[in-house]
Amino acid sequence: MDLTESGLGQCGRIEGVTDHDTDEAILRTVAMHTALEYPGLDKRILVSCTSPNSREVDEVLDLFDAITASARFWERDVPVDEGD
Repeated sequence: MDLTESGLGQCGRIEGVTDHDTDEAILRTVAMHTALEYPGLDKRILVSCTSPNSREVDEVLDLFDAITASARFWERDVPVDEGD
């Protein structure tokens, strides 16, 4: 996944669907995990999205993709309290 326009560069992603068979029904769980590089540090951030009992797999994965694609990092000046 490429998020260069947000300043994140290349990201890793894995997604999956699991069916849980219960006595009453089959429950479908959708999950997506995206690893983002934290700019300027040797750190990674993991964004995990899951949805229990979902029948709309493609729509849920599209939603998770939109959430992850909206990630942005920016720098801001933090005021220094000179009274300390």
